Amino acid sequence: MAARITVNLNAKGEFEIWLNPEGRDVLVKELQGLSETNDHFHLGPRPIGEVQVSGRRYRSDDQLLE
Repeated sequence: MAARITVNLNAKGEFEIWLNPEGRDVLVKELQGLSETNDHFHLGPRPIGEVQVSGRRYRSDDQLLE
C-alpha cells in the first residue's frame, strides 16, 4: 500500500497527523535521519515536500494543511 500522511486541523482546531503503516515508516525514517547538520525536512504536496502529504481528508470537517 502507498504511504499516506495526512496533516490537518480538526473541527476543534486541534492539530493532527494521521498515518497508515507505510506513512509511519516514512515519517520515522525522516525523523531518525535528522542531525546537527541535517536539521529539517519538508512535509508537503508534490513537488514541494520531501515527505509527501495526502490531500484526502479523513473526516468531512477536517481542514487539510498542505
